[in-house]
Amino acid sequence: MYTAAAAGFGVAFIVLLLIIRWRWRALKSDGDCPPCTPVQLVHRLCPHHNVVQRFEVEQKDSLDDHLDVLTRKLAEKEGRLRLSKSKIRETQNEIDNLHAIDQDVRTKYREIMESLRTDLLGNEKECKRLQEQIEWVSRRRAELKEEVIC
Repeated sequence: MYTAAAAGFGVAFIVLLLIIRWRWRALKSDGDCPPCTPVQLVHRLCPHHNVVQRFEVEQKDSLDDHLDVLTRKLAEKEGRLRLSKSKIRETQNEIDNLHAIDQDVRTKYREIMESLRTDLLGNEKECKRLQEQIEWVSRRRAELKEEVIC
């Protein structure tokens, strides 16, 4: 009992030391980093020089380098757009397949229900015929019983 308590106390103490050490390092490393300020770049390619870009552009010296960066960004966006379009097409195909399955299920359900209805009608007719036979046999039996008694 005492050994389990001592072991638990030892583990708790080690965990406490690790947490204190981790917090100490976290506080120490936060002091080294200078504060970050967001940068807005003004798009200089337009005739009106006040268009602020919504995506980050690397600082380049020449217009050709800047155009290369924009072309690369455009290619990335077009790639994402193609992926989105293909996902939309796949999803639409899945929806269409579900509709087709749904129609197929409805058709099978109707067929099953129609089959059950015909079976039910057949069973009702058979029951009615059997009831008529039972009534006929009962009457005939009663008639024969009367003949025997008389």
